[in-house]
Amino acid sequence: MVDAPLNAYLRVPPPSDPESHQGHLDGELQKIERTTRETLTRLGTLATTYAPIASPVFTGDPQAPTPLTADNDTSIATTGYVKAQGYLTAYSTTLTGDVTGSGGASFATTIAAGVVTFAKMATAAIATAANYASNAASVLLTPNAVWSSVAEVTLTDASSVALDLGTGFNFVLTATSGVGATRALANPTNAKVGQSGYIRWLQDSSGSRALTFGSSYQAAGGIAALTPVTTASAENMIYYTVKAGPLVVLSIARNVKA
Repeated sequence: MVDAPLNAYLRVPPPSDPESHQGHLDGELQKIERTTRETLTRLGTLATTYAPIASPVFTGDPQAPTPLTADNDTSIATTGYVKAQGYLTAYSTTLTGDVTGSGGASFATTIAAGVVTFAKMATAAIATAANYASNAASVLLTPNAVWSSVAEVTLTDASSVALDLGTGFNFVLTATSGVGATRALANPTNAKVGQSGYIRWLQDSSGSRALTFGSSYQAAGGIAALTPVTTASAENMIYYTVKAGPLVVLSIARNVKA
């Protein structure tokens, strides 16, 4: 920019009369001062009326270009863009079918009476035969589980025969020559008061295999009166009922055959 005399900016005529020139100069300076004040006032109004570039706060109904529905960047999400996403426009949900209910951010549901069928239940909520035999909690019992649980459980012949009443109700024990002439039926584990069933005691083809009983067992006339038949291939049915203690009361049907 080329420097010019102050007179050129103030539109001051050449100084023919010093006093007139000074008066004209003062007037021009007053105009500049007034214009400057007005400009500053307008700038102050702009500063309080318009939003700044950084962190602006808008009023009224500011608008912006609506991004494409699939847009995924830092564009401004207009109301049109948000509605195009298919979001709920209010916190209101209504459930229908077997489970009904409605509400906003939280709601209560109601299961219709008579709609919960076996097919709709979780597998883990239904008792198996093993669940029934072991007295499992928090499962629902079905008739097939009851009948499956009474299937015979094979006991392993040994010098001390383990009897876990949590694995079933009815058992079968076959004497083997490998164990020898005598084996003892150990006191039961996982016995439940009131549980009852049987132990089918089978002799092998040689016979003469004796069976003794642990201290928890009782019988009418004493446990010594419980004497199974030991002839070759003989079959004895030993029935049991668990009573308090737990003690197990035994009875016997000897040499069962047609």
